[in-house]
Amino acid sequence: MCSDRLWFTKRRLKTGWFLSLLFAHLSFLSSAQLITGRVFDAESREPIPYANVYFNNSQTGASTDNDGNFRLNAARHAGESIVVSCVGYASGQIATYSPANKYLIYLTPQATLLKEVLVMVDDLPRELKMGIFLSDFIGQTPNAIHCTIENQNELKLVYEKSTRKLKAFCYEPLMISNKSLGYKITYYLDEFTKDSTNLFFQGNSIFADDTTGMSSRDWRRIMKKRQQTYLGSYMHFFRSLWTGHLQEEGFEVWNRDTRRKVTVADIVKVEGDSIRFLSCDADLVINYLPRREATYLNFKPGNRVFFTRRGYFDPQSLTWEGSMARRRMADLLPMSSSPDLHRQPSFISASLKRFSVRGCKNFVINHL
Repeated sequence: MCSDRLWFTKRRLKTGWFLSLLFAHLSFLSSAQLITGRVFDAESREPIPYANVYFNNSQTGASTDNDGNFRLNAARHAGESIVVSCVGYASGQIATYSPANKYLIYLTPQATLLKEVLVMVDDLPRELKMGIFLSDFIGQTPNAIHCTIENQNELKLVYEKSTRKLKAFCYEPLMISNKSLGYKITYYLDEFTKDSTNLFFQGNSIFADDTTGMSSRDWRRIMKKRQQTYLGSYMHFFRSLWTGHLQEEGFEVWNRDTRRKVTVADIVKVEGDSIRFLSCDADLVINYLPRREATYLNFKPGNRVFFTRRGYFDPQSLTWEGSMARRRMADLLPMSSSPDLHRQPSFISASLKRFSVRGCKNFVINHL
């Protein structure tokens, strides 16, 4: 009996010792990957409380405290930008970071950015301006039919007759309801400019699931829509590129100059375990065979695009034309998206989206 008690005591001590080491190790890993910083108003230099700080296209985020301080866990987000946003301010971004540094971020008040809008008057009817804005911002795909902006009245739309440009501004975040895909989007619009040949808009988004209380039949319909939207998207392409399964996922890629098909080995450069680049000496044509869709990927100087396992890529390094370029806010999915219909995903994440379209017929896009 005594020997049994002694064996149990020793075993419990060993287990406790092991768990203590494990928790200490996990605590060390967690603290070693914490990104810290402070957020300020760029004009008053006062700290900004309750600003949103999060990794681009992820579910990992935090809010600043009363003194503007934040702590953000960088685990599993190698290479992904940090976005800082707050109502009434233009968004900020940290492209590269290290746990060894503390970052000071200064956000510009949107009141300053909107001063020029308050003195501008145009004679173009608001209904016409709103129609143009929604067509280019929300998009014209089937998902756009059930994607609406709930607070359209917050938008300031100005048409510059001399330059023939339509500009959109919004002091409050746009509240977007996408009934087709079953989520709500809080979108901080930083800029929107459109003329007869070019379109550019950028901002950042926070996604929230909108399927609570939905019937099983409606939920399955939403999951199917999400899968259909994912297939053939930017995210689908870059995830397939990472795994090397382009052909299995329905993609084929061609060199636009030589008109020859290329392999993953031809266009992906690997640097370490988590760093990969899409690189080619010529622009590419991406065919998504299941839908017979074609997209043209045009490199900017440098011919090198950083991308990650989850489908995040550097939008500053390339532009798009064709099928993928026609997808706008109504077809936007967060990085937590999964094509698996048998699992209900938690669609609560954030993303930064930047569009630059040259030639409305070609839909050339700089997209994140």
